[in-house]
Amino acid sequence: MIPGTRISALLVLLAAVLTACAASSPSPEQLSISGQSFATKHSGTFSGLQVDYVATLDETILRNEDGQETASIFATSYVRENIQDHTPRPVIFVTNGGPSAASQWLHMAGFGPKRLVVPLDVNAAITAPYESIDSRHTVLDVADLVFVDPVETGFSRLLQDGDRNHFFSADGDAESVAQFMTNWLENHGREDSPRYFMGTSYGSIRAALVAGVLAETATPLDGVILFSQGLNLVETTQRKNNLMGYAINMAQIAAIAWYHGRTSMQDRPVADIIDEMYEFAMGDYLVALVQGRHLSGADRQAIAERLASLTGISTDYYLANKLLINKPTFRRELLKDQGLVLGSADARYTAIAGGEDGPASPTQGVLEAFQEHLQEFLGVTLPLDEYRAVAPDTGSNWDYGGWTTLGGGKVPAGSRRSLFADFDYPGEIKRAFDASKDFRVMIATGIYDTLTTVGPARLLAATPGYPGDRIDMYEYVGGHAFYSNDAEFERLANDVRKFVTE
Repeated sequence: MIPGTRISALLVLLAAVLTACAASSPSPEQLSISGQSFATKHSGTFSGLQVDYVATLDETILRNEDGQETASIFATSYVRENIQDHTPRPVIFVTNGGPSAASQWLHMAGFGPKRLVVPLDVNAAITAPYESIDSRHTVLDVADLVFVDPVETGFSRLLQDGDRNHFFSADGDAESVAQFMTNWLENHGREDSPRYFMGTSYGSIRAALVAGVLAETATPLDGVILFSQGLNLVETTQRKNNLMGYAINMAQIAAIAWYHGRTSMQDRPVADIIDEMYEFAMGDYLVALVQGRHLSGADRQAIAERLASLTGISTDYYLANKLLINKPTFRRELLKDQGLVLGSADARYTAIAGGEDGPASPTQGVLEAFQEHLQEFLGVTLPLDEYRAVAPDTGSNWDYGGWTTLGGGKVPAGSRRSLFADFDYPGEIKRAFDASKDFRVMIATGIYDTLTTVGPARLLAATPGYPGDRIDMYEYVGGHAFYSNDAEFERLANDVRKFVTE
């Protein structure tokens, strides 16, 4: 069994780079923003095409089965105008992670019409004032974008008849976002348009659950775009004594060691290092781990030496630690001789070990840039101190749900988990595959992220029962927020563009 509090802490860590900018906010009783909307018209050039579009921040009210108002969700949409028929034009719904963070990071450092300026040099200072520029490569030329702030994030709020425990659960959150999406499509006459969901970090788990919720409805998804995915969380988080979790993450460790010049193969491309380590880790290395104390001394020595050559950690370290190293330890050990530690969300960034300030985040200026965007670009007059970067009091209060492997059914929210409970988020993707022959998945990972890594992403793509011809896999230079790397964004945007138009 996976203890709920431990999983909660681990997923909060997955989004640490995102939640760092969170500001304190008034309680719901103090808010008076309901019923307001803001719309402005713009024109921009995206992928070489001039696009006229309407930017709208407005509210959608959610209701329960009795018709009671349970929550309001605010979302920012960018919809192309001056075209005769919107029906064939895809709609991409976008959320961040958290588990309950606003969409501002993918909005301002990713796919919105404005992008945060992030220095390409990871050693450059990231300081205020934070600038944003026109985003030339986002996908508004081919798709409309809707950036969704889940309940209690952004300006979205729980209403009087809503149940906080419901919305602060994996299932309740997914159901609320799915209801919002259905309402948005109906309100905009887009029920017949192609529908995609883009989620990053915990947002990838939300994407899977939303796909499952909508799988057998009148508006199933055409696909999901999983950034920094965490669906196979058990492997991603390296649960103690889970040998697969150690082996599956080694490709990322090797890539990071290569970046910092610590492997014996610096003359080779990093993609080759990732592939070689993945093959070794899932073959000889995993077999050696499974043998445990029955592994011969000579084989143990050979495995330790191969690990050292690929990861920059000494042979002696591996021999002294049962051939194992976890990601937090690796971040402390790799540059220990220089007195440096690596960033968790982007291991290209370093900081003085034991210092007050940890490694920089490439997206640390998002909140300030987004507030400016709200006022100057979207014409929003709502008080900015009412905007929440993350929902309050999620953390250990978030219910990640669970499935019992005996009966194959979900455990009701708030119930005690079975001894055999599992978090089968990949199973929700399978439901969507089974429900539609057209459903597709795009998986994208930053090669220097230590929170969500290449190995588990490849493992997810190889899930038994998934149709391989409907899965697109990509790996990008960057960390947890690899989409913020302007040097990679054109390639990333073109990959998304291809995914939603083919």
